[in-house]
Amino acid sequence: STMSKELMEKCKYHTNFPQNIYSVFEIPHDYQVIDDIREKHHEFLPEHFQQAGRFLQPCICYHCYEEWEGKTYTDNQMMTAAGQCFRHEISWKVDPLRKLEFSMREIVFIGDNEYINETRKTLLEHTWQCFHQLGLSGKVTTANDPFFFYDDMDKANYQLMANSKYELVAVTEKKDVSIASFNDCGEMLCERFQIKGEDDMPLYSGCAAFGIDRWVQVFLQTYGRNKKNWPDEMLHIKEGHYAAK
Repeated sequence: STMSKELMEKCKYHTNFPQNIYSVFEIPHDYQVIDDIREKHHEFLPEHFQQAGRFLQPCICYHCYEEWEGKTYTDNQMMTAAGQCFRHEISWKVDPLRKLEFSMREIVFIGDNEYINETRKTLLEHTWQCFHQLGLSGKVTTANDPFFFYDDMDKANYQLMANSKYELVAVTEKKDVSIASFNDCGEMLCERFQIKGEDDMPLYSGCAAFGIDRWVQVFLQTYGRNKKNWPDEMLHIKEGHYAAK
């Protein structure tokens, strides 16, 4: 759930979204500080803490690139991971569909450009099929969110034209919300992490990210908590069945 300062700087999430970052603090292994807490204050104060040099992860994919760092591959690679993400959202935006802490599943893939395009397309099509089978309402849109790999916000227009980010947006009575994104990251991240092909050139990469909490909330807002009102298919899902189907 945490990432180092070096990893944050390499991914450059802080360049586009510094206001969203949570920093980790710690009480040092210092007897004087520890005794001060135990004997004098019986509580901990801000001055008892020091920066840990780590941050709560805002998304999952960073650790995948960290595992691939410095390696050369002769074939395409795919990795999936799930975990908790943390984003310091402005208070008036926080609600059941936008949380400070949430669960995310990501599928990350690296390889040649054709593989990235085809994989992203396939994941988008399969996700849309699942979304449709659940009877949910929504749309696929092109997003100009700078994500985490652009050097400046002016390049958002380039992203929009290049269709480098698609979002699955669920439409509910309360509001529309993105519940999945499908991203073409180009060569940028593989170049930064020295992930290369057999020609010694940086590979391409992409990822699909799914906000699990948002999927749950959208489903409950659509059908309610009474299972009698749920689609029959949801009532018969067994572990692995839906994915296999």
